[in-house]
Amino acid sequence: MSSVANVFTAGFGLGLTVAIPLGPVGAATIREGLERGTASAFLLGLGAATVDFLYLTLVYLGVVPLLLRLPWLVPAFYLAGAYLMGRMARGALRRAWEGGLPPPARQGLARGSYLTGVGITLLNPATIVSWLGLGGAFASAYLRGLNPWEATLALISVGSGSAGWFAVLAVATGSMKALTGERPWILRAVNLVAGVALAGFGVLFVVKGIATLQ
Repeated sequence: MSSVANVFTAGFGLGLTVAIPLGPVGAATIREGLERGTASAFLLGLGAATVDFLYLTLVYLGVVPLLLRLPWLVPAFYLAGAYLMGRMARGALRRAWEGGLPPPARQGLARGSYLTGVGITLLNPATIVSWLGLGGAFASAYLRGLNPWEATLALISVGSGSAGWFAVLAVATGSMKALTGERPWILRAVNLVAGVALAGFGVLFVVKGIATLQ
């Protein structure tokens, strides 16, 4: 296996490693797949994968460490992320309360799902911290010595690993959409769990955001 192929394999694995742990994006993807189907869930995950690629690229270029020196940036990200988590939690809990009613209509469904994934990941400071550590190690171990074209392809491989996991999650949850139509209590339970989880992430973001101000 060539050195470039090794980098691609490592990058794909890194993308999987970051994407697999269940967090705000995973919870939102599961809910999206059960409510709106595979395509919508995958687009949400693709939005998250796009931000993963963006953050790793900025780490590789040395931009993220410079930005993190701004004292207001991290608290702002935490508070903005808390606001987004709160809005999503409110929507999920409302759906749980409404029970088996169909999901509300959304204009520009594809764009809305994609931008939701972008927003959740972009405003999650944990994502920045993860890529600052893991991305820095990946850049040091694999990307040095590659020409710009090879490095770009290697960065894309990381995003592909992240997108690959969300594709699996989207197919798994989307295939169960018909089941939730027959058994509305399943979707109600998923919305309840997702709402509580997203609210928990929101509270955690507020606490950490306040802690960074001290």
